[in-house]
Amino acid sequence: IMSWFNLWKDVMIPGYLPAWRVNAMLQFNQPVMQRNILVGFHGHSSRNPKAGHWYKRSPIAEVRDRIINYFWNKTRCSAGPAVYDYFRRMG
Repeated sequence: IMSWFNLWKDVMIPGYLPAWRVNAMLQFNQPVMQRNILVGFHGHSSRNPKAGHWYKRSPIAEVRDRIINYFWNKTRCSAGPAVYDYFRRMG
């Protein structure tokens, strides 16, 4: 691992994950250096046709849209709507 690489600052840890979700993610866990994708964001955004009017106007939707727009099609990034294989993608 490169001398400047620090797992604490270079891997984002969510604030809360239920035990079932942690166990599901661990099924696909890979060492960081073997992962193809280093940045990932998949979830709800105002692009979703099912998103309601008030959600589309919320600051949360704006932030999520900006994240998706920034990381869309960037190298080693995966961003967009929710996907069924998120754990596999992220490793």
